[in-house]
Amino acid sequence: MHGVRYNGMFTLGEASVTIAERLRDAGFATGAVPAAYPVYTKSGLAQGFDTYRDLFAEPGAEKLEPFAARKAEDVTRLGIETIRAAGKRPFFVWLHYYDAHYPYEPPFPFSARFREHPYDGEIAYVDAQLGVLFAALRAQGLWDRIAVVIAGDHGEGLYEHGERMHAQLAYETTLRVPLLVKAAGAKAGAVIVEPVTLADVAPTILDLAGLPIPAGLDGVSLTKALRGQEPGRRALYFETLSGSLNFGWSPIEGIRRGKWKLIRSSDPELYDLEADAAEANNLYATEGSVASDLATTLDQTVARGDAKATPAQATAAPLDPAALTRLASLGYVGGTLSQMRRGGPSPRSMVHLDSELLLLQDVMTQGHYRDALTAVGNVLRDDPGNRLALNSAADASAALREYDAAKRYGHELLTRYPEFVPGVVTQGRVDVARRDYRSAEAVFRAGL
Repeated sequence: MHGVRYNGMFTLGEASVTIAERLRDAGFATGAVPAAYPVYTKSGLAQGFDTYRDLFAEPGAEKLEPFAARKAEDVTRLGIETIRAAGKRPFFVWLHYYDAHYPYEPPFPFSARFREHPYDGEIAYVDAQLGVLFAALRAQGLWDRIAVVIAGDHGEGLYEHGERMHAQLAYETTLRVPLLVKAAGAKAGAVIVEPVTLADVAPTILDLAGLPIPAGLDGVSLTKALRGQEPGRRALYFETLSGSLNFGWSPIEGIRRGKWKLIRSSDPELYDLEADAAEANNLYATEGSVASDLATTLDQTVARGDAKATPAQATAAPLDPAALTRLASLGYVGGTLSQMRRGGPSPRSMVHLDSELLLLQDVMTQGHYRDALTAVGNVLRDDPGNRLALNSAADASAALREYDAAKRYGHELLTRYPEFVPGVVTQGRVDVARRDYRSAEAVFRAGL
């Protein structure tokens, strides 16, 4: 367990050993083409790659829009170049496709074909670019000699269960993702019914490369499954901390075992996915023994993970302003793990605020502070302790030189979240602007 649990507020620690490092040490040429800011070089994911084509490390990167990302065609082109550069060496190349994220703006002709469903158009565009990549591999005589793994990291809610995009909830709309593997000896077209996990990708790649699988990994090799053998039933862990770290909501942790799925927050849920694929019928109150058994397994899983975790290096808070702006434009803001509020509001009871919170992030990024205060009012009416709203209110009020209001919002923010460093900084800056230097000193010292 690497300890990186949210974009932006962690970097992968040097103590973690990536599969890129293991393959490089075994003689593989390693290269990566990341497409977006959450996986830029400073995230720590460049460990083990001979080349890491980070868009944000190239000349002129400081002029890129906060939400800039490589299009799939550029990822494919650079990926083909990276593979060719490996020459006759065995290679491990990671291509990161980011197009199927908000805003959904597929290029023509996909924009025309999927006018009513632009997210589907983004997926079709990426799929077409994978076809270009595969054609290039065939043209180079590589297709039959290499393994290819395609994995999604999450789906999109598209307003099912009220979730507009992803990260706030943990339903199958976002948890169930593509995982396709082509490898020598694999059974063509085999579909595995038993659930597996993205934690299985690393041991599977190492196994396909003929390298030993380190003890203690969370996942297992799926090479037997590639030959058509169903993997054994396991309890699969999932979590989302986004609502907790961003807004002060309850964190979500969960376990999937066979048909049963437990979602634990301050409002727990239990679903029979065979009978209720849409997760519409919460059985937590009526299937007490199943819920209790899964809860025990979940507790044991979390305890094991905590015991063997390799500490991530938490990024300094606040990040530099440019980094904060880029992450916020992509929907990522963060706090610290110590601020997780297990008794906070359940994310599903607050997910109706999702669009308003995204709007708030947008107008704050654009500097539209009066509009931000309107959005803040809409959020705080239903969720008075919302951390993002309180912090945005303090920042927006300070930017408008409404220092009394900024002081009130800042006091409420730090009363609820005393370790939230950006809030400390805003509060201290407000005191300086009001020439209340003794208060500013006290706030800054408390922050230190």
